[in-house]
Amino acid sequence: MKALLSILLMFCFLSILVSAAPTKVLTHDIKISNIIISEQSLRCNKEILVLVDVENKGTYTEDVSVELVNKPLGVHAFSPSLKVHPKTREQILLPLYLSEEPQGKYTFDAYLYTGKEIQQAFATFTFSGCKTVQLTSYMQQQQPQLAQQLPQQSSPAVHENTVDFLLVSTIIIIIFLLLTASAALLRSF
Repeated sequence: MKALLSILLMFCFLSILVSAAPTKVLTHDIKISNIIISEQSLRCNKEILVLVDVENKGTYTEDVSVELVNKPLGVHAFSPSLKVHPKTREQILLPLYLSEEPQGKYTFDAYLYTGKEIQQAFATFTFSGCKTVQLTSYMQQQQPQLAQQLPQQSSPAVHENTVDFLLVSTIIIIIFLLLTASAALLRSF
């Protein structure tokens, strides 16, 4: 009878523990949020520094790389792989060296490779050259119609350690109650 009562008590506490555990929604949500070319690069320059801002709103650490393309300028650059942690943003700097100074309006296509999909963004910049001084640039986002969707993993990355304080405190309370109930059972017999 004592064993049955102990097993029943243990089952009740374990069911409370399981029901108190919060459910986390794991998502992959990473994108190019901005493409920036400095004002100095837009004037009188054959060397251009392009800054690609990558934002990770998901719950996974993502390995990303960026490809930057502009056929009229002969630009086809790749960034090295970079880890972007959850709820952060990283900036990828791509230096470009052109054969001649650009003048006029050029659109840069940026492709974000995440290992799970390929996303496309583009930005148009107006290069004023040495003769005139003007600066106009804007960022346009389009839905990646050509993006290839790859299956997403359902398990979190190995090195992601987030502590859920609700779960930890629930476990501590249940252990305390379990020890108290066990001591009370032992004293009663």
